[in-house]
Amino acid sequence: MVEAYRQLNGLNFFPASQLSFLSSRLLLAAVLLKFRTDKGRDPDPQSFPEDSQLLRQIRDDVLESLSLNSDLLNDDFISYCFSEMSPVCAVVGGVLGQEVVKALSQRDAPHRNFFFFDGRKGNGVVDYFGPN
Repeated sequence: MVEAYRQLNGLNFFPASQLSFLSSRLLLAAVLLKFRTDKGRDPDPQSFPEDSQLLRQIRDDVLESLSLNSDLLNDDFISYCFSEMSPVCAVVGGVLGQEVVKALSQRDAPHRNFFFFDGRKGNGVVDYFGPN
């Protein structure tokens, strides 16, 4: 499973020893990135039926190409792809600003690599990949 994770959308440069789990958040990000790359836009509420079908197809293609079970990203993910939630944008923007200040002031170590914020649960996770 770790090898499949490394192949996800060109993420094969991460060392396998640094991948402790397969994150559904990263799979969702990969599906949205593929949608944006293919269509040149984000999913649009005005074309919900067509975009939902395409998101489902992209999800299936990604999971199939990695030989992963579809339970890792079930169908309810589609309902979260059609809007930007202002509170989520505020939290992520605040964390980004905090990290810029940390990097410039060199007082604290900034997050390294990925920060995933789950707007449904109201929590964030930092995934670190790479050498120590």
